[in-house]
Amino acid sequence: MDDDIIIQFHELQKALNECYDHVHELVETAKHLHHNHKFTSSIFFSIIAFEEFGKLSTYSSYFKKHEGVPRKEIKKLAGHSYKLKKLMNFYEEGIADITESEFKEKRNKVKLKLGSNEPTLKNARKDLVDLKEFLTALDYVKQLILYYDFREGRTLTLLRQIKDNHLGHLSLFLLEFVAFFMNYEHVRFSYSKIFFTIPEENNIITKNESWKNCKDFAKRIRSDKFKPSIGISFRVVKEIKLLYDDLKKRDLLLK
Repeated sequence: MDDDIIIQFHELQKALNECYDHVHELVETAKHLHHNHKFTSSIFFSIIAFEEFGKLSTYSSYFKKHEGVPRKEIKKLAGHSYKLKKLMNFYEEGIADITESEFKEKRNKVKLKLGSNEPTLKNARKDLVDLKEFLTALDYVKQLILYYDFREGRTLTLLRQIKDNHLGHLSLFLLEFVAFFMNYEHVRFSYSKIFFTIPEENNIITKNESWKNCKDFAKRIRSDKFKPSIGISFRVVKEIKLLYDDLKKRDLLLK
């Protein structure tokens, strides 16, 4: 029963287009809320966009294989953490089973450097570990936004736990990052199975609006101006994860 196809291959193009529109709408909502200083709500919509983008990437992978999406995959996509982890397939497939020289060749070809470290294979893999931890902890952030809770004489909501200016940094980083992933997949799906193989000299890709947005984000994320938002965002999410781990350890999470 679990192996039967829920989304047939001939339906996938329609599902992909409409899922992309859905993610885009979530990102636009997050952007509107951020610009109006509604940071917690903006963060929430960005996290949902991340999750739904994991669904989009799954549809995309099946479409590339010319296969429909089976029931067991649809069941997995109902899990928040599963969808968030799916995002890492983009980055991971570009650094899996390759040598340092092959990695440098791909980096030089595409000229797109993400992360705060130097673009070496070792650092890329370290960034991936950090990013996986960050993304998988976003579900805790979402819970602090959605639900009011009171433990040990204090209110447990994101607005109460995190300084307002730190919320602004997290809101900005998540918004920029999920928009990057959206543009990233558009280019990857349109031009290549593996993002790193896109040739810089290809005029069609160079002029593509999504590709321009990817390059603009890569430039921003490595700039001195953007570094505080990255550092604060990772610290905030880590602190929230530690808070939940502590509550769970002391049996104070009542589900």
